[in-house]
Amino acid sequence: MCDNLARNILAGEGNRVDKYLEERIAGLEARLNDWIAESRRQIDKGETALSERLERLNNIREEVVSDRVYYLRVDAYEVRHRELEARIKAIDDFVSNLRGRMWAGGIILTVAISILTVAISIAVKYF
Repeated sequence: MCDNLARNILAGEGNRVDKYLEERIAGLEARLNDWIAESRRQIDKGETALSERLERLNNIREEVVSDRVYYLRVDAYEVRHRELEARIKAIDDFVSNLRGRMWAGGIILTVAISILTVAISIAVKYF
């Protein structure tokens, strides 16, 4: 009888310990499931943000590629720039030379008109 009583007491105590452990395990399991669900939400949120950022980067890349036709590479620009500088220098030299000739022509014309005027004046006085 004592054994039965002891078994019943221990069995009752065991039931309380089992119940406590089961409640504790269920609580931990719920917390773990909540943590996993929150982690999944955070991962999904991160994936969404990353997808949006990558989409924006792709759009920027597409704009850069499409805008490339409007810009000239530096090496091509430098070659063309040197060619244009040489042409401009040649034109500038020609214009300077032409201005010098026109200035000299103006002086010659002025001297010729002056000599003609003096010659006409002398001719009118003596003839």
